[in-house]
Amino acid sequence: MTAPILIVDGDPDLLSALNTFLELRGFQADAEPDPRRAAERIREGDYRVALLDIVMPEMDGLELLQIIRRERPEIEVVMLTANSTRQRVWAARE
Repeated sequence: MTAPILIVDGDPDLLSALNTFLELRGFQADAEPDPRRAAERIREGDYRVALLDIVMPEMDGLELLQIIRRERPEIEVVMLTANSTRQRVWAARE
């Protein structure tokens, strides 16, 4: 079995939908609504992919991305958002 995918999103409905979508396609997925807890899971787990919402309370997805890049750079990250955050994403790339 392949390593699970970590999904991090503060919206419980979207989190559940993404988790179900991936599991129905044969992937093992772990859903986490709390980005701080997600950072702990990244440190402890064997993830190869993380799907991160950009806008979350307490810690946003870009902060979590920095943790992943520093501590587990081999993890592929896909950033998701339902908000208009284009300026913020481009600023984070610089």
